[in-house]
Amino acid sequence: MDQFNRFLERLAELDVDYEVYTSSADVEGELRYIAKAYEEEPEEITELLAELRAPLQPPLYNLTIYYPISRRGEIPPTPAVYASPRPITPADIMDSINAFYETPLNQENIDAYIRLNPEYIDLNEPILRTPIMGGPKLRDVILGSPTSLRPYQDGYLLQLSW
Repeated sequence: MDQFNRFLERLAELDVDYEVYTSSADVEGELRYIAKAYEEEPEEITELLAELRAPLQPPLYNLTIYYPISRRGEIPPTPAVYASPRPITPADIMDSINAFYETPLNQENIDAYIRLNPEYIDLNEPILRTPIMGGPKLRDVILGSPTSLRPYQDGYLLQLSW
């Protein structure tokens, strides 16, 4: 997983905006914008774009990621298994993180979060229920930037900066 972690570090060095709700296509678009707008170190951008879609080494076909699902660790991380018929790439991992945090929360989930910690009351904000927002999602619980995956139990724990 060092390859993916180094990839995230390089994105951070370039000030690429990567949050839990960001897809690999968003990251690719921002990298292309940087290359076009600034024309600084185009080789580095070209390398990053290639790394985004290149299989991790050694090739992985299955990956368990433990996702934080509470702001202060009140709830243990939740595992999700990612399986692919082709070798997993950094783009696949980014898209699985994005998909996980796009999970909608029903009112029962929201009420449980609020009972756990009153700071989650913001999950009831009317703005989250507008059609453009699509209702409260896990991304509204966890606001942060993925910084790395570190070994954890039978997989990897997603580390976030808040």
